Amino acid sequence: MFDWERHIATISTSEARRELIVPDSAIDIGTLKAAVMRDLTAKGAPGPYEVADQDAVFTYEYSDSGPATLQTGVGSLETQLFVQHRAGSSRSTWLWAAPKLGFLPVRIEQRRNDEVQTSFLLQKVDGLAASP
Repeated sequence: MFDWERHIATISTSEARRELIVPDSAIDIGTLKAAVMRDLTAKGAPGPYEVADQDAVFTYEYSDSGPATLQTGVGSLETQLFVQHRAGSSRSTWLWAAPKLGFLPVRIEQRRNDEVQTSFLLQKVDGLAASP
């Protein structure tokens, strides 16, 4: 549970309960993709972000891997590929964002040691008009 006014995250497990100090600039993991979309729209690049999770606050960095055309459930889309990583982790998240859809992620891959562990691909979107 996050107490943003006090800058404290409370972590409860079956063994213990502890508090973690959260910096002013930190966001939670649930807000991360929205922050990425906001920053791509506003400044053309995401991050870095300080993300508070259950154990600590980590810095997530993004590298721009260039444009890519993807086939999705809504047709062919021009995207920009960004790779999210944090120091000391073998995991990375590959995020293809579509500028015409407000930088909505249309493909997301979670990788560990460069092996795809989980993959999501946009099949349908409602209520979001493509921009020219």
